[in-house]
Amino acid sequence: MSDRDIDELKKKLDIVIEQNRQLIEKQQEHAERLKKIEEWQAGTQSFIDKVSGGKMLVTWMLTVFAGAGAIALALVHLIWTPASPGRSH
Repeated sequence: MSDRDIDELKKKLDIVIEQNRQLIEKQQEHAERLKKIEEWQAGTQSFIDKVSGGKMLVTWMLTVFAGAGAIALALVHLIWTPASPGRSH
């Protein structure tokens, strides 16, 4: 092998090394983006879980309050409605 051939191979090897370095940088950038996306997804899922739990709590509370309100209205109606002539309290 001549010196010229060796220089050509070195140039080609330098090009390949540079391309590999760039590929590694891109892979690291993609890995960082993927990590951020995974963190965002985990945070979003946590928020959804909290909201879902909150919705269940609100639904339960509304049911309880609606039941209590219905009972209160029934009692108010029984207590303050005047008795008809044929009825007495």
